[in-house]
Amino acid sequence: MSWARMLLLGDVGQQRDIDDVENDVARLRARLRSQQTTDRTQDEALLTLRKEVSDL
Repeated sequence: MSWARMLLLGDVGQQRDIDDVENDVARLRARLRSQQTTDRTQDEALLTLRKEVSDL
C-alpha cells in the first residue's frame, strides 16, 4: 500500500490499493487450493502403498 498513491490520487489511489490486496489474496487462495490438492493426492497414494505393503 502506497502512501504516495493515496496522497496523490486520494480515493482512487486507495481503491487501487484495495484492488491490489484483493488480487494478492485471490492468488494466495489459489495457491493454497493447489497445495491442498497436491497434499490430498499424496495422502491417497500413501494410503494405497500402505495397503499394498500390508498385503505383502
